[in-house]
This record gives sequence, C-alpha cells and structure tokens, in this order.
Amino acid sequence: MNTNGAGNQQTSNGDEARPSHSGHRGEVEGVGQAETGTAWIHELFRLQHSMMQEQQQAFMAQQEKLIAEIWKTAHLKQPVNGEQLSDVLASQVRDFHFDPDENATFAGWFSRYEDLFEKDASKLEDDAKVRLLLRRLGQAEHERYTSYVLPRKPKDFSFAETVSTLKGLFGSRESGVSKRFKCLQLQKNGLEDYVMFGCRVNKSVVEAELAKLSEEQLKCFLFVCGLKDDKDADIRLRLLSRIEDNEETTLTQLVEMCQKMLKRCMVRVTEEQLMIFGADLMEVFGLWDVPLASVCNRVCVATESLEAVKREFSGLFSHELGHCMKAKVRMELKKDVVPVFRPKRPVSYAMRSAVDEELDRLEKAGIITRVNFSAWAAPIVVVRKANGCIRICGDYSTGLNDALQPHQYPIPLPEDIFSTLANSAMFSQIDLTDAFLQVELEPECRELLTVNTHRGLYEYNRLPPGVKVAPGAFQQLMETMLAGLKDVAVYLDDIVVGGADEHTHIQNLRAVLAKLQDYGS
Repeated sequence: MNTNGAGNQQTSNGDEARPSHSGHRGEVEGVGQAETGTAWIHELFRLQHSMMQEQQQAFMAQQEKLIAEIWKTAHLKQPVNGEQLSDVLASQVRDFHFDPDENATFAGWFSRYEDLFEKDASKLEDDAKVRLLLRRLGQAEHERYTSYVLPRKPKDFSFAETVSTLKGLFGSRESGVSKRFKCLQLQKNGLEDYVMFGCRVNKSVVEAELAKLSEEQLKCFLFVCGLKDDKDADIRLRLLSRIEDNEETTLTQLVEMCQKMLKRCMVRVTEEQLMIFGADLMEVFGLWDVPLASVCNRVCVATESLEAVKREFSGLFSHELGHCMKAKVRMELKKDVVPVFRPKRPVSYAMRSAVDEELDRLEKAGIITRVNFSAWAAPIVVVRKANGCIRICGDYSTGLNDALQPHQYPIPLPEDIFSTLANSAMFSQIDLTDAFLQVELEPECRELLTVNTHRGLYEYNRLPPGVKVAPGAFQQLMETMLAGLKDVAVYLDDIVVGGADEHTHIQNLRAVLAKLQDYGS
C-alpha cells in the first residue's frame, strides 16, 4: 500500500507537475518574453528618434552654411573691370541740374554722393572718376563746364581740380554778407509750423556762418537790418557793399558813412535814347514826383574820352550786323518727337513789300537760306518796331518749342544786377542790335528753325528770336564772354557798364568793348 501510495503519490505528483508546468510556469515565462519584446521596441524607437535628430541637426547646419555662402555671393560687388564698376555707380547717382533760385548748387549735390566717389569708386583710376562725375552733369551744365575750361579739355584736369571748378562754376551766387543779412531778417510765415521754421532757421544760421562773426561785425549787421524804411533802401545797399568789401568795417564807420553819404549819381546826355531808367523803375523808386536835381547832382554831355573810345572801337558801332565767331548754339530734341510742319500764314498786301524787303535783307546777310524741303516748318509773325521797321519772327509755339529740351540757364534777377553795380556812380548802356541773329547755329540744328513764308521755305543759319532756348543760350554766351570783368551786368542783349569815377568807368567800358570785338566780327 505504501508502494502504491508512493506510486500514486509520484503519479499524483507527476500529474500535478505537468499541469503546473503547462499552467503556472508557462504563464511566468510568457510574461517575461512579452516584457523583453516591448523594451526592445522602445529602445529601437529611441535609437531611430536620436538618429533622426542628429540627421536633422546636420541638415540644418548644412543649410545654414549654404545660405551664408549664397548671401555672401549676393552681396559681393566686384565687377569684372572698371568700366562695369563705373556703370554700376553711375546708376546710383542722379543727374545734377543747376538752379540757383532753388539753391540747387553743385556743392550740395556733391555732398550727397561724396562717400560714393571716395569709397565705392576708390578702385577707379582718377580719370575714370572724372568721366563718372561728368556723366552725371545735365546737358546744359556739361556744356557750360566744357566751354568754361576751353581751350583745355575736361580730361586734362584731375578729379579734385574738376570738383573744385564745378563748385565755383555752379555755386551759390549769393555772397556771405547777403546770406547773413537775410538770416537776421528771418520771419515765420503763415504756412509754416514751428518745426519747419526751426529747421529753416537752423539751416540759414549754418549757411550764413554766424558763429564766425565777431562782436563788431554783429553790431554792423544789426545796424543795417534796422534800416527797414523804404527811403533807406539805397543806404542799406551801400552799407552792405561796404561790409562785403571790408570785413573789418566798424559800426562807427557805418554811422559816419550814413551821415556823409552823398548822392553821386551822374547822368550822361547823349544823342541815343538809352533809357536806363524806364517807367517801371521810376515807379519802383518813386521818382515820378521827385525833381531831377534831388536825385542827380551832375548832368553832363558825353566827354571826349567817351568819343575816343567810340573811335577806337569804330567797327562795333557800324550799321552792319555782327557775327559771333567763338560760339554756336545747339538745340536738343526730346525723345520720340514727331516733326511739325505748319502751313504759311497770309500776309496783308499793305505789309507784303516790307516783308519782302526784310526777307531779302536777311537772305543777303546770310541769316536765312532758301530751301525746297524740310520736315519742320513754322509760320512767321511780323512785328513792327518803334522806329517803323519790321521784324520777322518764326512762331515756334506751333510745335517746335514743345519738342525742344529746355536750356537750363538762369536769367539774372534785378537784385543780382543792382548788387553788381552797387558801387558804381557812372553808367553806360550797350544795346546789341539784333543780338540773337549775331549768333550762329550748329548746322544740324538749322532745319528745325525753318519758317514757312508766302515766298516758300527759309532755313535760319543764326539764332532767331521766338525759339524757347534762345534767351538761356544767349545769356550763357554773354556771361561766359564777360566773365571776370568788374562792374559789368548783362541782361540778354543789354550790357550796363559801371564805374566809381570817370576813369574807372572808361577803363571798364574799354574792357567790355574789347571782349565784344574779340568774340565777333
């Protein structure tokens, strides 16, 4: 029984072991395997995530490096040669146009681009910088500069010399004394706010250089600024001229000058109707009701010295039309303009003979030439002069004037002329006969000025009145010719020559006539 029991126990134990093996032990082993498989998956995911982060960081670093290289290349401005660098710099600079009325001077324009010429253009040769600078001058400004440096050429000057010349040629015409006088008279206008007025005051004070004034100079300016009455206008102008001539002028000297100032105006009576003071100036100065004796203390007939001057330059006083030999006028058309051809206008029978005679005179003098064909044509206008003669002008307002580029040269203001002649006591006026017609046109521009008459087409060889560019071109020619002469003012075809006394006046007059004789025939 024991054996059976033992066997039974063993059998029982064996039976119990198997279920236990298939049941309890198998469950524990299955759980261990499941836990091991989950950890492995988590570890795999962790490794993959880490590798992706490393790859992403490497990719971002590579992209940043590539972007930096592209950015560096995009900002690298190294043209292949100097010509390309000059073209790039020229595209960044605006053209310079001189306008003294708006204070548009070369010095102000150059200050805006000075760093460009000194730093960005530092790799250019000096002559290349000169060419770059002259490329940005307006047409009128470039023509004026090249005329000014004749007979030399712009390439003969260094960059520094060119800049210095341009600053003087296209600088402010207003003197330092005038700037200071105006600065001390500044007033706020109704259209300005306080900020704008403050900016204007700041700019005016800096430009006038008030900080450089001594105490005595400031006294003088305050004294002159206090003379606001209209009757003190002439005294005020003379005092400013005195201060400009001598910066060491004291207040005591100005006061004494006012007390001792005499009206030294001299009028020369000649056979010609000079009419230096016209009706408009009589009105401005309030001279209609003022006796001549209260304005002038000496009236005399032209002296022998003046007659000697006329004999010395007798060729200039002949009745033949003069001819300027040292300059020609050139005109430029706007882009994409279409030629304008206008039909002739009828001429009244009463005026036809006079018009025929004038056309014959102009053709004989070489002023006009008959042509058979022309793309441009303007009708004529007949104007009767005060002496009974007629003047034939082309009516270029019918199309040509709108097609022409303007000649940007300023006409002087009355204040400019008065300032030039402020220290003069004797005056002479020279009126050029048919002034515009004394200046020759460039051959390629003559067709533009063709006129259509009852006798056919005529082409102008000389500069006619009525064309838009005529006043500016003629004023530029006259000022170029008379540059450097003292006490001389020119307004188109009128030249006023002054002088402090008779000797100085005759000397200045000879200098002007010598210039006229040198320029023409």
